Amino acid sequence: MLAAAAGQVSGGPHAVGRIESCNFATQSLPPPFRAPRQFADGYKIFQAGGAFIPERITVESVVLMDNSQIKLTAKETQGLQASLDHVYTNISSDALFKNVGSALPYCLADKRPTHGHYFAYFPEKVSDDTPVIVFLHGFGGNFLFYTYVLKEEFPGAVVLVPSWGASWHDGTMQYINDMYKDVKQKRSISVHKPVLMAISAGGPAGFRLYNERPDRFACYVSIASAPPSGTVSELKHDLKILMVNGRQDSGFRIARVQSVASKLAERLPYFQFHVLDGDHFFFLSRREDTFRVIKAFLGKVASGRTEGQSRK
Repeated sequence: MLAAAAGQVSGGPHAVGRIESCNFATQSLPPPFRAPRQFADGYKIFQAGGAFIPERITVESVVLMDNSQIKLTAKETQGLQASLDHVYTNISSDALFKNVGSALPYCLADKRPTHGHYFAYFPEKVSDDTPVIVFLHGFGGNFLFYTYVLKEEFPGAVVLVPSWGASWHDGTMQYINDMYKDVKQKRSISVHKPVLMAISAGGPAGFRLYNERPDRFACYVSIASAPPSGTVSELKHDLKILMVNGRQDSGFRIARVQSVASKLAERLPYFQFHVLDGDHFFFLSRREDTFRVIKAFLGKVASGRTEGQSRK
């Protein structure tokens, strides 16, 4: 399964299959969103019309806000604007997203939801042997471009992107298990040991969930993130982990990330660490380089060659 996922080439405009926005039953529900004080006025506007405003407008409007509020450097803001413009233009012309709405009203609701939600990409042909990727989103909610990029990079895999409030910080394995049940019910697919990926604020949850249940995932890919320093000593010895970070990341400072990665490399024989020449948003701005590293790691996991490696 992993070999098939790692061997895929970028799908580009020829990726086929189906994108679905799915609700599912669960008792493990994300908490209501509480907007930071500096976003209070903007959040009221979002509450009034968020369900009717295209996600692109909402996201790009936030990025255009004062840098001191969203804590981006001027260079990061400029680069992110260009990346968002590019990816949302591609999404708007992608027939698979024609009737797929934004999950931001769900993720940023001020009341606890009554059901779970996830985006799913299903290739044209699917079976129990189809590789599966589970992706945990970062702060801000489950943006459409996560599903778009992943289905383009892995057109032969099932991609599941569960929504958990504003970020996956305190997300649960029960929520993921209930999502699997929904996939089984709707698509007759049993999910077995998927690749777990997480980005930014979702990254610590990925470390936590993989460490709690290493038998439930094939490996873990952390993107623009790192585990809390205090949890490094708690990670199990046989975890298969790849960390990919940006050298100019102003959120996860590279000096701290390298320190954590060095400790992980000493403890985990199947740990790999790569630093890309990019800021916090290299998932979009350095997409080709990012997924070249990820696919190489998945190929090694599939072949059993996951010896530790660090590239800085």
